[in-house]
Amino acid sequence: MPSSDPLLERHLTAWLGAWPPPDGRVEVVASPRRDEPGWDGRIRPLAG
Repeated sequence: MPSSDPLLERHLTAWLGAWPPPDGRVEVVASPRRDEPGWDGRIRPLAG
């Protein structure tokens, strides 16, 4: 579902790894941000 807000789309692409989902399918993509510490300084291998 594309947004009309380019800032939101950039955020979702950076956070999720891809936005909007290609062809409306559910697809798992990697994002380098997953390797960065969160707000508490911890790195979590999975976010859901």
